[in-house]
Amino acid sequence: MGTQLVRTNLGVLGNSTLTERYVRNPELLELPTLVDGDEEVLILQKVYEEGENWLVIQLQGDYEVDWGDGDVTTHSSGSKAYKSVNWSGVSSNTLTSGGYRQSIVRITPQAGQQLTLFNGVQPITEDPLAPNASAVSVKMAGQNFITMTSAFQSWSTLEDFEFVGSNNINNTINMFTSCYNLKKVYQLDTSSAINMSSLFNGCSSLLEVPQLNLDSCTVFTSAFYNNVNLTYIPTIDLSNSPLTSLNQSFRFTKKISKMPVKNTEKIGDWLYTFSGMENMTSIEGISFSAATTLNSTFYQSYNIERINPLNWPTNYVGSLNSTFNGCQRLKDITPFQTSGCTNFTSTFNNCRKLTDLSWVDMSSAIEAQGVTNTMYSLKKPPVNLPSDFNKYLNQTHYSNYSLREPIDIPSTAKPTRLYYYARSAYALETLPYFDASEVQDIRSMTYFAASISVLPAYNFSAVTLSDANTFTYGLNLRKSNVYGLTRTHSYQRCQLSREEIVNIFNNLGTASGTQTITVSLNPGSSSVSAGEIAIATGKGWTVTI
Repeated sequence: MGTQLVRTNLGVLGNSTLTERYVRNPELLELPTLVDGDEEVLILQKVYEEGENWLVIQLQGDYEVDWGDGDVTTHSSGSKAYKSVNWSGVSSNTLTSGGYRQSIVRITPQAGQQLTLFNGVQPITEDPLAPNASAVSVKMAGQNFITMTSAFQSWSTLEDFEFVGSNNINNTINMFTSCYNLKKVYQLDTSSAINMSSLFNGCSSLLEVPQLNLDSCTVFTSAFYNNVNLTYIPTIDLSNSPLTSLNQSFRFTKKISKMPVKNTEKIGDWLYTFSGMENMTSIEGISFSAATTLNSTFYQSYNIERINPLNWPTNYVGSLNSTFNGCQRLKDITPFQTSGCTNFTSTFNNCRKLTDLSWVDMSSAIEAQGVTNTMYSLKKPPVNLPSDFNKYLNQTHYSNYSLREPIDIPSTAKPTRLYYYARSAYALETLPYFDASEVQDIRSMTYFAASISVLPAYNFSAVTLSDANTFTYGLNLRKSNVYGLTRTHSYQRCQLSREEIVNIFNNLGTASGTQTITVSLNPGSSSVSAGEIAIATGKGWTVTI
């Protein structure tokens, strides 16, 4: 089985990129040949001279274990077989440059028995911390295995696996979870598998997987989660599958560049499905028509430039929380229905290349925190925030470098938080008036909003959180109509005249304890008189001028 390192063109598979394939260490022993119809489990095990070489297994059906060191044991159905394989019992001819010898462990059913379950993860009291930390390769065959739940979970040294022939396995939950050295699965018949949740979850070294059949599958959650080195997944056709969720199925498959699924018309749950797919540049030729959940679907897929699916859902999706969050290179997205969506939290956060969101209807919004946060190129914001909006507007215009007109907030809306609301919105020229009487947090609200000239008459008497950056570096700020503030805030480095500074003092509320207002480095700062400063100090304020 030892092969040469190859870099192969996968054009026949629909992918023209070069990909590194798995190369089995030529020092490893070949496992015996199995054919469809055999009923055996073969395990290649590392055997070290120092320490212990525990292998722990459990099967349903009476079974026999040949440990490969001259010891053969029999076990009743459901019982555990465990042994520390002896260095002295293994041929010296099997020694590798890694300092270990090798044993081939053979598991077979006793006469008249059938093997229906394999479980190799159960710890034992003799070595509870590291069971099965010496198995390298596994080959299986059998017609009666029904479940492989957690069969090889946390087998930290397992490198390759093959299930020969067809079988009736209906459950592969956690089958290879946390097998972080697993590099290749040669063959695995999943045509009968109903639950395939976390099949390869955490297999961070995985390079090759077989074609998966999901025709019976109803659960595929986190199947390829965190397969950070996998470069190609044979396309999974869902035409005949009852599957309705791809929740986290391909999350953090960072090197995948080709769409891994097709015929997704029945998929409703897309939570984190393509999140963290850093090598994916476009999402095309896929249907979201049945989508009910799009939260974080493309979260942190930094290099996606286009999202142009075959179709979006015709009905609204209730939440778009972080749907496109972190798609830094996204420039093109096919518009879709948003009028019934209630949650826009961080929907387009850090989408630095998008310019036009005028198609985004926020008329049903309840949450809008960070909806357009760090959108450097945005020129046309979302529309139609509802008149009764009473939630967070935190980070709404944060780092919107190009945006001149803000998201229009009805005057009757009552947001409660404006943290980072327009921080670093360099080009933003105006802010909408709205009922601010319930706002509690204005920290860094307009810090470095360098083009705003006037602050509306916001009643900030309910504010409990403010800071020294609140209105600082308003490089074009000439007038503030804000009133009622009782907490520390700053107008440092604005364009305020003496008259305007005095107006600000007059509009202050009574300081809540020890609080500071800073008005230094304004054109009028040096001409404010002691009597005018006393307007603020008389309300309990410390004035920095």
